[in-house]
Amino acid sequence: MTSPTKSTTMTRRLRELLARPQALMAPGAADALTARLVARQGFEAIYMSGAGTTAVRLGMPDIGLLTMGEMADNAQRIDRRSLRPAPGRRCRHWLRRGDERAPHGARL
Repeated sequence: MTSPTKSTTMTRRLRELLARPQALMAPGAADALTARLVARQGFEAIYMSGAGTTAVRLGMPDIGLLTMGEMADNAQRIDRRSLRPAPGRRCRHWLRRGDERAPHGARL
């Protein structure tokens, strides 16, 4: 039997946290530094938003300027630094990948 990957382990952990009867506090982190600070405070999960990511990376409002690749890159940086599960989120705006447009609700 193969050992679980970090991704499957974190997915399983997030599902366990969400299955508990109490609310899950998942503070927002827009970058890796903030994610480390959140993790040091003992929170069990971290939330990444498009608005926060766009504000930190571009200093602009979230109007769909970042590509899906840039959002995924930011999520990976947060993941590597926090060691906490991050709830998957659905993007609420159009994501650009080259000339292609992903529909509302595209998974990140």
